[in-house]
Parts: sequence; C-alpha cells; structure tokens
Amino acid sequence: MIECQFDIHPIGQGLFYTGQIGDFFFVYDCGSSRYHEYRQAAVNRTIQKNQIINLFVLSHFHEDHFNGLSDILDQTENIREIVLPYLHPDQRILLALQQAISSGHLENEYIQFLRSPHDFIGERLRETQITYLIPDDPVVEWPEDPDDRNEGQGWIPNSNPLTEHETFEVVNKNVRYRKHSSIYQHYLWKFKFYCAHPKADPQMFKNFIHEIESKHTPIEESLLENFDEIKQLYLDTFGEGAPQNSTSILCCHGPVAQKHIKHPVAHSLEIMGCHSVSNMRYPYPFLTFIPRSHPLLVPDYFCSINMHMLTGDAEICVDDLEQHFKPELHRIMCLLIPHHGSKSNWRRKFLDLMPHCLFWAASFGLGNTHKHPSGAVMKDIHQHSRVFMPCNECHGIRISQTIVPL
Repeated sequence: MIECQFDIHPIGQGLFYTGQIGDFFFVYDCGSSRYHEYRQAAVNRTIQKNQIINLFVLSHFHEDHFNGLSDILDQTENIREIVLPYLHPDQRILLALQQAISSGHLENEYIQFLRSPHDFIGERLRETQITYLIPDDPVVEWPEDPDDRNEGQGWIPNSNPLTEHETFEVVNKNVRYRKHSSIYQHYLWKFKFYCAHPKADPQMFKNFIHEIESKHTPIEESLLENFDEIKQLYLDTFGEGAPQNSTSILCCHGPVAQKHIKHPVAHSLEIMGCHSVSNMRYPYPFLTFIPRSHPLLVPDYFCSINMHMLTGDAEICVDDLEQHFKPELHRIMCLLIPHHGSKSNWRRKFLDLMPHCLFWAASFGLGNTHKHPSGAVMKDIHQHSRVFMPCNECHGIRISQTIVPL
C-alpha cells in the first residue's frame, strides 16, 4: 500500500505545490509575490531539516513561482534533481525586464539567477542534477508511454538527454538537456512533461536586443544602471503587457498504468485553513466552497480517475494539450488552472477535454490587482457542475490517495 498526499499550500499570489508518494517527495514551484511570511511558514511546516527532495520542478522564471527556492535551501540542500525550462540568455534578459516593469522594481539576485540559472543553483547545490527541458513546437510522436513499474526512479529510455543542440550553454555531469516532451518515472508513478516554445515575434525580439547591445554592454549590468531608459525602449517596441516569454512546464502526474493497481483506490480531499486575513472576502458569492478543514471522501467509482495536471502560467493551445496528453485526459481528477485563474489563459474547451476532472484549483492572492481568478472562469466551472477550489492566504488544498499495487 502506498500513501500519497498532494498539497497546494496557502501562500497567496504565487504557488507552492508538494507531493509525497510513499518515500518519494517532489516540489512543483515555490514562490509568492507578497505575504512572504506565509510562504516561509509553509516551507518550514512541510520540509524538514536536511530532508531529501527527489524532484523539484520549476515551471517558469516568474518570481512568484520560484523566489521561495531560498526558503527551501534554508531547510535542505539535499535536492536530487531540478527540472526547469531552457530560455536563451537574451530571452531571460527580456523576461527580467517584463518582471521589473510589472512589479516596479528589479532585484539584483533575480538578475543573477537569470544570467545563469545552472550556476546560481550549482553554487549551493553542487551534487544536484540540473535538467533543462528545451521548449519547442508540438512534436509528432511522444516518447513511448511506460506500461510497467520501474523499481528505481529516473527518466525513461526514450527521454534520454540530448547530446547536442544549438542552444547549449554548458554541458557537464550536473547539467543535462532533454526534449520538451519527456517522461520521468518513480516505481508506479509517472511525471509527463511538456514545455511549449515561448510565444514571441523573433524579428522584433532580435531588433530589441540589438538596440540595447548597441548602447549598453554588458546588458545585465545595464538593466540595473539604466533601467528607466531600457524600460522605455521595451514599451516602445512591444507595448505594455506583451507576453514575450509565456512558456511553462506542464506536468501531468499519476499512476503509470491501471493494470498494476488494485481497486478501489481511496481518495480524500481537504481544505486546509491556516491563516486569518482580515478585510478580505470572496467577490463571487454564487460559488459554494467546501468549509475549511472539512475532508471530502470521493466515491469509489471515481477511483480510476487518479491523475493531476499542473500548468504553471502556461498559455495552453487546446490542440497541443489534446495531442500530448490524450492518454491521460480522461484520468485527470484535479487540474491547477493556468496563471492563477486568469481569463486570458483559460479555454472553455478544457472542460470537455477532461470530462472526469472534478476539482479545478487556482492559487491566488486575495485582493490581488490582476483580478485573479477571473469570474468568467469560475462561472464556466460552476455551470459545468465541477468544483472550483480556491487556494489563497486563508485556504490550502490537500488531496490524499492510497494505492495498492498488485
């Protein structure tokens, strides 16, 4: 019998997701844009001193999804593998600008991370395997799906690291590059990844970088020293709010094959109440939420629906989703709504593609200025008789599963 527990922690605007599958522990994103004390408390509550983290997935490079990495490193540096998307150094510079314009400030530590993520991580985690997924356009064929248990853990053979690629910055024993469609497996549990190509106008992007380089070198230092000038150039080129780096790693995880699992599988869901935030309330009274600290037992007929879809801030093409995750879509029980429930990242077609997905979760901050989650998104979910699950400063979400291998 394998006990599993998956938590979306109550940290406000951002995301901190963890999973425990027997003795295997993984993290998908850790960051927040405010209430950093809630994030730190969640990390300290969840991760013990010197605890082993088998897999850490960093979906994308927005601060509210990764600035909790330092909190985790304060608890443990025993991280076996970190998976993150690869962006060209120039794309990372553009991303830093976007984040600075959005937040109104630019942190030197953030610049250092974007300059070289593998060096930034490697300074503290010298034995950690760093795996870049190379974003790309849709693939014609997926690597063959695993159909059997794996007594160990790691990437399946068809997800072997790439030996050469035009974008390689460094290759050593601790840094590997893999295709944007790769599968990692631990015993009976698989993690199926997809990392789409960033949406950007290549020529406009090249012209912008060339303009900066003609005036300021090196660019990284110029971002801090000449921020106002470079910001104005960015706005003149792209306009405000242009999505130039919209890639995120999608991760669908769950049991590798039903034939290895004894039925029924036990599920339960619980809303965790951890904080009291005054002067804030839900603005959409037509939605009914499960009270905090109230466990919900899932009926037996639902037990073959046992997979989870994590989306980061991805702008998901419906056709890509259907193509890459077709075998899993009918088994998904919980989906993390892209970009904190943003209307621009939402597609109503998701509800049709995942007909058995009952729980639709969004991690957002109460009173955030982005109007996350969108009322239209929640209304779509409500009208399709699904359950919208809020995760914010007041409420977290815990899904527990018990599987019995045959």
